[in-house]
Amino acid sequence: MSNINIVSSLKFAYLYKVKITSLFASFSGLFKSTFIFTIANIIEKGLPFLILPLLTHAMAPEQFSYIALFTGIFAFTNYTIGVSAQSYISVAYFKENSPQFKQLVYSSVLVFLSSFLINLLALLLVPNFFETYAGLSFFYIFLSLVSSLGIGLLSILLSIYRSQNKAKHYAVLQILRSLVDVALTLIFVLQFDLSWMGRIWGITAANAFIGLVALIIIYK
Repeated sequence: MSNINIVSSLKFAYLYKVKITSLFASFSGLFKSTFIFTIANIIEKGLPFLILPLLTHAMAPEQFSYIALFTGIFAFTNYTIGVSAQSYISVAYFKENSPQFKQLVYSSVLVFLSSFLINLLALLLVPNFFETYAGLSFFYIFLSLVSSLGIGLLSILLSIYRSQNKAKHYAVLQILRSLVDVALTLIFVLQFDLSWMGRIWGITAANAFIGLVALIIIYK
């Protein structure tokens, strides 16, 4: 009887150790992923601030108002094009099976593309509105739409990576977008002397590029 008790105790101790080890590994993995997600976001947001001294040297103070205006319109078009589809993807990942989830992702891409076209059509109906009341031409409003589309497509893929806990994939895309943004901005502003227009071109080109990369990965 004592031998049975000893065996049972050893078995219980082994199972308890396995459970503790598994919990520790899960916690460690979660902490590591959260750390990577956080650092990636900090780097992605922080890199553009590093070039501010160079931009302030290359541009007059009043020219930053055009960049701020474009950023504000860009934030607005992000909302009108995005329609929170990426948030729905994060929730649906844990509810749908694989084929249904893939179909949902493809549908979300179509939603973004459709929203882009609807916004573009609305812009074409009033091409001079923003130039008259906001001071930015039709072309730069169009660039904000293109930029928002690229960010929207990227957000779909990032939502998938967050749900799948692919922190390294998430970090690579986030940092890559910011690096391309900074590099192109410096080229356009300093090399080609495009002033505030160079900054807007840098933002748009980087977002369009990363959006195309995200689209290719999604449909791969």
